[in-house]
Amino acid sequence: MKQPSVNIKNKRASFDYEFILGERIKSEKKEIKKKKIILTESGKMGLAKTCYDNYCKEYSSLLGEEYKG
Repeated sequence: MKQPSVNIKNKRASFDYEFILGERIKSEKKEIKKKKIILTESGKMGLAKTCYDNYCKEYSSLLGEEYKG
């Protein structure tokens, strides 16, 4: 039985992409929390909710799973 060939460059690129994406999500999560607090304290509840909803949609589309915040 022949073993399938493994392209190490593609695996490395995939890992790098997943790592960078994960770091981006973590960074954005911190920023959205700050933004939500500032908007809420300013009385802009609707805008805070819109920002949060947009983050949840982007999270879902990038990671393929629902955001559990």
